[in-house]
Amino acid sequence: MTHVSLPQGTGRKKVLLVNNLRTMKRSLVQINNSQDQMCLARAIVVGRTYANKNNTVEWKRAWKTIQRSDRAKQRSEAELLLQQAGISKDTSCGIPEMQQFQDVLAPCYTLKVHPQEVRSPLLFRGPDFKDGKYIHVYHHDEHFDTITSITGFLGYGYYCEKCDYGYNNREHHKNCGSKCEGCLASHPCLDQGQERVHCPICRRTFISSTCYQQHLKLQDSQKKSTCQLLSLCPTCGQSIRTNNAKFHVCRGKKRCHICCQIVDLEHKCFIQTYQPRPEETQKKGNFYLF
Repeated sequence: MTHVSLPQGTGRKKVLLVNNLRTMKRSLVQINNSQDQMCLARAIVVGRTYANKNNTVEWKRAWKTIQRSDRAKQRSEAELLLQQAGISKDTSCGIPEMQQFQDVLAPCYTLKVHPQEVRSPLLFRGPDFKDGKYIHVYHHDEHFDTITSITGFLGYGYYCEKCDYGYNNREHHKNCGSKCEGCLASHPCLDQGQERVHCPICRRTFISSTCYQQHLKLQDSQKKSTCQLLSLCPTCGQSIRTNNAKFHVCRGKKRCHICCQIVDLEHKCFIQTYQPRPEETQKKGNFYLF
């Protein structure tokens, strides 16, 4: 039998600087609440404000104020959230309290609590909502901080909110249902019964003209379009990454590790004849000993 301690958050007795990775530090808002035990509530209200990020002057002013733990705004918002959730200000928050907070945040926000251990499952994850936003919180050393950039925090270029999976290449993350398998857009393209559109460049077929046009565009912060990233092998029809096309082996074939050629599966190879290097074939000088 294995006993696992449930996560809890209390008042912060000392400031813990997250300086092991500069990118992680830039992706966090540290909650400094040495006078109370509302670190989770404070982290949530900070994350809720950041989830509504826009370029208005009002939001920038609110964000500048709410992220500072020494300001009354963060404390008053946290106290109001605790009151709405029916939680005492002196409670050390754990999984039950996370669920109570989620009930208050629904249906506009989904709460996600990330553990300190690398590659571990989420400590808590609320349900997904249509047009809902996500609040990411980091739990470590019995304390909670706000994650403002989940990709920077995890060190990945992309993050799938549906399956909670970080990745660097968009073409590697497919079949999760939250993105289009054709153009790799962040939302699945709808099949409107239109005639399929074939791309002569990448040789792939798309379910609609919208999906086809989308695969030609640069999405998010990517430097290449989906048409430049993926293509179909003209021989076997398998989808391959364009920059790895020279390493592709068609179905029914294999790469022989002896002759280094693409051969049939039944291919049997023998030790190759030694081929001298070009520098070894050069004429050697004559030396005489006297």
